Amino acid sequence: MAHARALHEFTREGNYSYVMDRLVGNGWLLVGDAARFVDPVFSSGVSVALESAKRAADAVVKAFARGNVSAASFADYEKTIHEGISIWREFIRLYYQLPPLFLDLINRPAARWQLTQLLQGDVYDRNAIPILERMKEQVAAVMNNPEHPWRPHLCAELSAAEIRMPNDK
Repeated sequence: MAHARALHEFTREGNYSYVMDRLVGNGWLLVGDAARFVDPVFSSGVSVALESAKRAADAVVKAFARGNVSAASFADYEKTIHEGISIWREFIRLYYQLPPLFLDLINRPAARWQLTQLLQGDVYDRNAIPILERMKEQVAAVMNNPEHPWRPHLCAELSAAEIRMPNDK
């Protein structure tokens, strides 16, 4: 390393997220990071990889049994994976938008249980994780109260009503 030199200036990368336009096609489907990458900090990548692999295997077996491997035969798989990934993305956006909220919720037993389930990857049924609605309500309360003690921690870049990441639909 004594003679190493930088090839370019250091830059900060603020968003590693990506999503493919299509997760399925005729005779193929995308699994795990090939379909979408949400965040390097949370266990979303493991969740998406395992859940999409399990659901892809089921979809492929059923498609072969029907003799139909068209994109349409994988539509339910694509819809389910997109929905689960959108829940991950929503949670991660809320976390970065107001980090003290996460720390507050983790200290509350009922909220801790829901956060634990979410962080374990149980994100494929929105009704099973009402904590997201609670988080959105609390972020809105901080946004609407200039005197709130967490207000200085609110990420201005993520304060818009709907944040879209690159390639989001």
